[in-house]
Amino acid sequence: MNPKPSVEFIRMFFKSPTEEQFAVRCAEFVASFVGERVILLRPDTKWSEIFQWVGPSPIHAALFGVALKKEFGADAKEIIATAEFMTFREFVEYVCRHEHNAA
Repeated sequence: MNPKPSVEFIRMFFKSPTEEQFAVRCAEFVASFVGERVILLRPDTKWSEIFQWVGPSPIHAALFGVALKKEFGADAKEIIATAEFMTFREFVEYVCRHEHNAA
């Protein structure tokens, strides 16, 4: 089994420690599905593109969607509903803002 690719590079794209930590968590989750392709991940990557990395069929996308919901709960609905438009950065900022406001 191949070791997981490092996703620490994503930290440099985010300004707050909270965003950095959540971005790494998200990137690790994405890497668990896309493997080495995670090195293509950038803040402006749209979630629709990430869904394509997962696999070519609608079944792959559906399974990834279910996994997103399991991992990120209600916040994942935002990704799925706006995958064509929402970027990786926008999701990280959305969740961090949401969690900050809930605290």
